[in-house]
Parts: sequence; structure tokens; C-alpha cells
Amino acid sequence: MLFKLTGSSCSGKTTLAYAAVGRLRQIVVHDFDELGVPEGADLHWRHRMTEMWVRRGVPRTRR
Repeated sequence: MLFKLTGSSCSGKTTLAYAAVGRLRQIVVHDFDELGVPEGADLHWRHRMTEMWVRRGVPRTRR
């Protein structure tokens, strides 16, 4: 299962994510800041990074 939190900067996403860890111990939290956000990061960069995190979080199924 994948949970994705989105929202404005400083809206409490990270706080909420770590509060969830305290209640649901089998989850892992990742943040865009782990990779570092390059200066001038645009919408295209953010979309690529979102796709990368989703691919990491959702296991591949065999066909």
C-alpha cells in the first residue's frame, strides 16, 4: 500500500507522516528533501521525482 501526502510548503506533511509512523509501525516515510531539491526545481522535476518515489513504493507485479 502506498500513501502519498501532498500540500503546501510548511503545511505539516512531515509532521503528519511521522505521527502516522508512531501509530502504524509498519510504514516507512520518505521526503523529497532526502534527495536534495536543486535550485530552480520546476514542475517537470517535481513530477519526475514523484514518479520515482511511486515506483519505489509500489512493488512490480509479474505479468
